Amino acid sequence: MFMTLLKNSLISLEAPSALQGFMDTLRERILSLPVIGVTIAFEPQEQTIQHLSQWFAMQGNMQALFDLTVDASLIGGAAFSFNGKFSDFSIRPVFQQMIQTLVTPQKTANPPQPAAAQPPLPPASNPPGEHPQNGNI
Repeated sequence: MFMTLLKNSLISLEAPSALQGFMDTLRERILSLPVIGVTIAFEPQEQTIQHLSQWFAMQGNMQALFDLTVDASLIGGAAFSFNGKFSDFSIRPVFQQMIQTLVTPQKTANPPQPAAAQPPLPPASNPPGEHPQNGNI
C-alpha cells in the first residue's frame, strides 16, 4: 500500500528530498485525522476493517483512524467513542437486561397471601351413623 501511495503521488525512490517531503506530508496528514475508538467482540480480518473504514468515509464524509479493541463481553455488535461521546451498539446491554429479568424475582401488585389457618374441628359427640341435626341417617 505504501508503494502504491508513492507511485500515485509520482514520488521517485531515487529522489531522497522528494521522499522525505512525502513522508513529512503523510505524517502530518495522519496526525490530523480524527481517532474513533471501536470496540468489537471478535478479532477483525482486514476486510472487516476496510468495510468499516469505507462506511465511515461514506456516512461521516471523513477519513479516520481506528483505535480497535477486542472485547468478547460485547457478545456482538460494536461500541464507538468519538469526541468524548460513547455509543454502545452491542448486544451486551440487552443480554444483561434479560439475565437481570430472569434472575430477579418479579414483584406483583398483590402478592399472594399465606392461606389462613382453619380452626380445628370440634370433637365428634354424635355416635357413628347419626347426623348431628337430624338424628339417625
